Amino acid sequence: MAVNKSVYYKRLNKWADALVSRKYKQIGNRLRDADNGRCCLGVACDVSGLADWTKTGKYLGDAELLPKPVQDYYGLTDAVGEGVLEKASPLLHESDGGLAELNDSGKYTFGKIAKIIRKFAEIKYGPSSKKSKKSKT
Repeated sequence: MAVNKSVYYKRLNKWADALVSRKYKQIGNRLRDADNGRCCLGVACDVSGLADWTKTGKYLGDAELLPKPVQDYYGLTDAVGEGVLEKASPLLHESDGGLAELNDSGKYTFGKIAKIIRKFAEIKYGPSSKKSKKSKT
């Protein structure tokens, strides 16, 4: 199915907006906790609206990684946000942990992660990106 690049661009920016909204308490090592905290990937799940959370804190069957339908929703290529770092912050692209590892390290606030997501959105799906107006995913 062909998805217009501007759709991914808007979705990624909506995720970044949610990260800086102060609606979410940042946690690590899981998508959601019992106190309604979220890691950056858990916020992505919420914003996508593709499913409801289970009582055990799972989203589309996963508690720690970004489920494939959510990856597809944002035009991502992996479950931890490694592809985002590869494109947007090559200097941070030192490990296999991607956005999840930045989040879990405690060194990166939601605000910093949102900036990385916005940069990725601009590079990969923004109006000045090199690909054509439609991207197949």
